[in-house]
Amino acid sequence: MNISEMLARKAQRYPEEVALVELVPSKGFRKEITWREFDERANRPCTCNTYPRG
Repeated sequence: MNISEMLARKAQRYPEEVALVELVPSKGFRKEITWREFDERANRPCTCNTYPRG
């Protein structure tokens, strides 16, 4: 099982559970994303070709 399969499985089993938490205590910042959101973001097409090279 590869990482994308593992992520999809978690998204199916626990779609509304928190998958990741980003904290910046000095700014009082906290952001959470669910397994569903994480899976959706991971499956988006890469936009890395939009940046200029050189």
